[in-house]
Amino acid sequence: MNPTALAERATLGTLLIDPSQIAVVQGFLRPADFLDAWHRNIYTAILTRHVAQQPVTAQGVHADLVAAGHPDERTRAVRLVSLVEMAPPHARATRYAAMVLEASLRRQVRDLGLLLRAGAVVATVDTTGPDAAASPFTEIDAQLRDAQERWDAATNGTFDTPPAPSVAELNAADAHRLEVTMSAARLIDAVPAPTSEQLRNAELDVLACVLADPAS
Repeated sequence: MNPTALAERATLGTLLIDPSQIAVVQGFLRPADFLDAWHRNIYTAILTRHVAQQPVTAQGVHADLVAAGHPDERTRAVRLVSLVEMAPPHARATRYAAMVLEASLRRQVRDLGLLLRAGAVVATVDTTGPDAAASPFTEIDAQLRDAQERWDAATNGTFDTPPAPSVAELNAADAHRLEVTMSAARLIDAVPAPTSEQLRNAELDVLACVLADPAS
């Protein structure tokens, strides 16, 4: 698994374990920053619940995905539990969220480079006046300013060494993590196991994807 995917999973797992960190992360990280579409759905559900002041739990997020019509409920339940289980102990979501943002901004700057080249071509052939030729550059400038502001917010103290937590704080965090993990694991038991037809269809989908794109 590539570093970006690991950072995305660590960010989501940490937020599910400790929703108190959502308030900081949401200031600079957006759903579109996640490369994985399923991760975007999870983060969107987390933010929606946080804004609505609803409990941010694996069960709640799973229920939201089901209500939104996402298929393969049991598979998603298992993956949700894996997010919680893989989150590092005593993790700071801002560290992983900054990694997710960096990868996203690199993709954005790459795309802006293509837009810049297109704008340069338009500028050399456009005869309608300077305003028309300048419009792509105005958009590029606005996006770069937004990217700079988000990066500054993400890295403002993110990489400073935090003070060592006390033994009591560590024990409390470990107890909370265990409680969340066990609660999330019960989600698997609450979701019906896939039928043989569902498994067969899933296998056919995988084969179709491989045949359509062997590189995947």
